[in-house]
Amino acid sequence: MSHKCAFGAIVCIDFRFRSKTSSFLENHFGTDKFDLFSWPGAAKKLADSATQATAIADVSVCIDKHNAERIVVISHTDCGAYDIDFESKTDEVRRLSQDLHTARNVLTEQFPSLSVELYLYDKDTNEFTTVN
Repeated sequence: MSHKCAFGAIVCIDFRFRSKTSSFLENHFGTDKFDLFSWPGAAKKLADSATQATAIADVSVCIDKHNAERIVVISHTDCGAYDIDFESKTDEVRRLSQDLHTARNVLTEQFPSLSVELYLYDKDTNEFTTVN
């Protein structure tokens, strides 16, 4: 038996942003009917070749069993999963955005009809922005 969810959301496990991220998803998309994937670094798991296959297998359940046609990926600044001392905020945002784009490419290559939306939460400004 399959069920229909509005979308799948890939977010970081970081407890500091759980409530804010859930509120953003529910308010922005107008529903709480979504599958939630919580991984260290969010997009990082799809961007890293060592963990990519597991991430794809997880997402395939959302698509195959819950008929999701859209995946939302949200990364955030000050993410410990990266374990990097970025030289600047610009470098940090560039790397996070790069991994978000890689995540989208991996997902759309694996699931061609899937719509993938990317967001970045900035801890300092307390804002979610679209990553194009």
